[in-house]
Amino acid sequence: MTPPAAETVQSIIQDFIFVTNAVYGTYLDASMAIGNLAVGYMQIHKEHVEKVHASGETITPQLLNPVLFYNAGPKEGEQRAIHQTTLVDIIERNLLNGRHMQFLARMCIVSLYQYWEDDFRPRLAKVIGQKPKHEVFGELRHLRRSIIHRGGRSLPELATFTLLPRFEPDSELLLDQAAMDHIFNAVKEAASELLAGAA
Repeated sequence: MTPPAAETVQSIIQDFIFVTNAVYGTYLDASMAIGNLAVGYMQIHKEHVEKVHASGETITPQLLNPVLFYNAGPKEGEQRAIHQTTLVDIIERNLLNGRHMQFLARMCIVSLYQYWEDDFRPRLAKVIGQKPKHEVFGELRHLRRSIIHRGGRSLPELATFTLLPRFEPDSELLLDQAAMDHIFNAVKEAASELLAGAA
């Protein structure tokens, strides 16, 4: 049996860039699905409102914004409601910068940082003899702390960022497509710089 090849800085950085692209691809795919869900429900809502108006019923807010249930169970007839929402809420939370998009973006940032800090950085340290440092990963750490420890409100350090998007202190982190592009490209560039510096 051939022993596994020893890791190199290049192989670790290549693995990290692969994972970075996988996380970002998940964000992009899921954001497309979330947006399409919102568009689909907008059409359902439009048709529902047209039917309500055509029915001649007295129009009430509840009639225009019906309650929806998500059901689960082993088979038809044995299902039970596991989630309740309204038609308008499901549209609003799935809009381009709605709650679901923000949650998705924030969890991708947290995942990316944890992959770096808990897996790739220790592997690199083993090969080069010290923990690698790059300003992008320090800024990413502050972004992660703002998400996890401050409920998505920015730490003061985010106003001083030089490589990642800046946020005013104690402002809500709104991570739109442009911010996510900026972050993921900066992380990949930082990884490439670490590789070049180790050569």
